Amino acid sequence: MNKKEKRAVFLRLLALLRPYRSMMLGAAASGAASVLANAGLLAAAAVLISAAALQPPLFDLMLLIAAVRFFGVSRAALRYGERYFTHDVTFRILKQIRVWFYRALEPLAPANLQSRSAGELFRQITADIETLQFFYLRVLAAPFAACVVVLLCAGFLLFYNPAAAAALLLLALAGGIGAPLLARRATGGTAAETARLWDAVYKEITDYIQGLAELTACGAAGAKRAAICAALGEVARLRHKIYALDNLTACLIRLFSHLALIAGVFFGAGLVAAGRLDGIFLAMTGLAAQAAFEALQPMPLALEYLDESLTAAARLFALAPEDEPAPAAAVPPAAPAAPPAAPTAPPAKAGPDGAVPDIRWQNVCFAYGPEEDFALRDFSLHLPPGAKKALVGSSGAGKSTVLALLLRFWPYSAGAITLDGREISAVAPEEVRACLGVLSQDPWIFHATMRENILLARPEATEADLAAACRLARLDDFISTLPAGWETEVGENGLELSGGQRQRLALARVFLRNSPVVLLDEADQGLDTLTGAEIRASLREWAGGRTVLTITHSLSGLEDMDEILVMDEGRVVERGRHSELLAREGLYARLRRLADTVKNYGV
Repeated sequence: MNKKEKRAVFLRLLALLRPYRSMMLGAAASGAASVLANAGLLAAAAVLISAAALQPPLFDLMLLIAAVRFFGVSRAALRYGERYFTHDVTFRILKQIRVWFYRALEPLAPANLQSRSAGELFRQITADIETLQFFYLRVLAAPFAACVVVLLCAGFLLFYNPAAAAALLLLALAGGIGAPLLARRATGGTAAETARLWDAVYKEITDYIQGLAELTACGAAGAKRAAICAALGEVARLRHKIYALDNLTACLIRLFSHLALIAGVFFGAGLVAAGRLDGIFLAMTGLAAQAAFEALQPMPLALEYLDESLTAAARLFALAPEDEPAPAAAVPPAAPAAPPAAPTAPPAKAGPDGAVPDIRWQNVCFAYGPEEDFALRDFSLHLPPGAKKALVGSSGAGKSTVLALLLRFWPYSAGAITLDGREISAVAPEEVRACLGVLSQDPWIFHATMRENILLARPEATEADLAAACRLARLDDFISTLPAGWETEVGENGLELSGGQRQRLALARVFLRNSPVVLLDEADQGLDTLTGAEIRASLREWAGGRTVLTITHSLSGLEDMDEILVMDEGRVVERGRHSELLAREGLYARLRRLADTVKNYGV
């Protein structure tokens, strides 16, 4: 990042923490007060010991004794307050950042997350956010406390030993700013390089865990472990370099603190000899100057954590830019005229809860990226209430994209999709999805129990609703054979289940959700012929007045569909009922003959 980009990230990060500015200021002030209390304790003790050496009446020492007691007690109390308030603010800041990041991340899925690996996102959710806990503690609070302490101590010394005050300011600048800047220059770019290496580590670890079975089968697990160790070794090398320079800088600050003590005593001795300073204050001026350097000890880490925080924040902000430009409209090249659309019913009006909405795609165009070919070209489809329609075609024809656009997962570039006459881009995504029951092509099964996975569709469902959904999905007999029944853990992404069992679990969610519009993407995928036929029968019986849009490769059970749309390269090339399409001897008929051949050969 250049300086301008760093400044922008820094200011945006400050804006994110604005709700806690009063608490942050109070916590930083308590930190400065605890160091000042320690300086006061050393100064008061030095004067008390020096004065006591002259054996004055005890009464003359009472004020100094009280000051020592006050600073001793207050130092402990203020140190506790500093730890309490700084940690409280830090945890609140982490909460604020986590909530903000999730709210920023959720609307981006999956369109703007396609190019990011699971390891990269995992690092951002964990390591990058955790790094930002030091932004307040090390980058903001520590320099604030150091400035306050040094200036107040120098101001105090100004009344007794001006030369010592000047020496304190010069040595504080050298130790608190000069030494850390030199260390930063020596480690320039290390924060970005470390972040890049950690990305590689998280990616390799994620791939290793997710692909452990394949790696073991191919004998490649050892090579993958070696790659992880190599990446970790590079991280350790960089961290060792940083820690070595941090320790060197800390030693320099400690050296400057001793020089401040020597300067205070040296210049103070001259003042005492000249009769301009009482001898009992000589030790005080040196110890007060040295005590100020306690606030400078965290300074070497301030610049290091500044770089790391800005790098982490820039990665997080990259997912949620402040001014997200709207996608530019794009229109594909002119296409040959598509077959005329089937007559459609007039749009249905939105009704009470449970009413089936009217859905239209009108000349929709979409590409997954600016350099990608169009996945949909002038796609039009009308789903009136209660309609039963199907999309068929070869892989990559654009069928699943139709559902993704309706679910608001991607923004289309041309045309319109309407829900009861309203453009879906003007409707909240939650409102669009509330009326849809969706079976995706690759449904995710959570590492939870059978019950928890199915209730995801409708958490308030009753036991009777749950049992009915499982009967429709032909899942009840399987669940009855499990030792723990409904409470059986299914493993990450249903690892403990077969492909057909995972599919039936996902279908049970659709049945349980009981939505007025049902979108099925390869509903019989992974099912044997008999179970697939039973599932299709259950769907026909259950669908009733619901709207159903089916995407399928199998071409089985389409005889009763109101309309079948045949897609090829993002376009609708044929549409009509099953018998009409077979009679045309077009693409649908060829796909049906191919499906029958595969079925006859048992492939």
